[in-house]
Amino acid sequence: MKITIEHYDEKVTVETKNDDLTISEVVDHLYGLCIAAGYDKTNVGEAFYDKGEIETANYNTIDTLCTAPSGMCTLYELDIEPYDGLLRDDIPLAPEI
Repeated sequence: MKITIEHYDEKVTVETKNDDLTISEVVDHLYGLCIAAGYDKTNVGEAFYDKGEIETANYNTIDTLCTAPSGMCTLYELDIEPYDGLLRDDIPLAPEI
């Protein structure tokens, strides 16, 4: 993978041997590129955090179902079973005797 930032007259590039990076590895490289381009590390970290909060705001709807004082519930506390990859009609029924 190759990621390049051109900032004014400077070009900063990260190149990896493999393209199969995890998203965490990509974010680490993007963070490093921003720092190398001259941005303040605190500002970059806050910007990444803020962007993550904005983009994942819709994924936290489970919290609205929770009545726990901490505001955090697990699926089991809400009586919601996590998807196990099986559809219930995929399970063969025992033959009637």
